[in-house]
Amino acid sequence: MSDVPQNDQTPAQTEAGVQTNQKLHFHMACAELTFMDQTQQTGITRVNVLISTADGNITIPVLARAQQGAQIQLFSKLGGDPVNVLSCVFVGMAHLGKMTQTEFDGDAFAITEAASESVN
Repeated sequence: MSDVPQNDQTPAQTEAGVQTNQKLHFHMACAELTFMDQTQQTGITRVNVLISTADGNITIPVLARAQQGAQIQLFSKLGGDPVNVLSCVFVGMAHLGKMTQTEFDGDAFAITEAASESVN
C-alpha cells in the first residue's frame, strides 16, 4: 500500500487554506470602539468579532486581526462614512470551543427551523 493519500482522502481546503476537517479554537471577542466623525462628534459602539486559531493562543498578530475586523464592522455599521478610530478596547473574550469549521457552522437549516418555531 502506498503512503501517498488518494485524492478522496485528501482533506478539502477552504479559501484561507485551512483544511475543512482541521479542528480550530474559536473565540468571540467584544470590542468597544471610540471614534470621531467628520463633524468632530465622538461616538462609542461595541461589536463582536470571531477569532479562530489552530493552537488556541491569542497572540499580538491575532489581536491585530481582531482589531482590524472590529474596525471593518464599525465602518460597515456607519454606512461607509469616514471616521477616525480613537481607540479599540477588547472588553471580553470567550472561548467557544475546539471544532472544525463545519461543526462550528452547525446545521443552518436546523437553526432557522428552531428560530421560526420559537417565534410561533
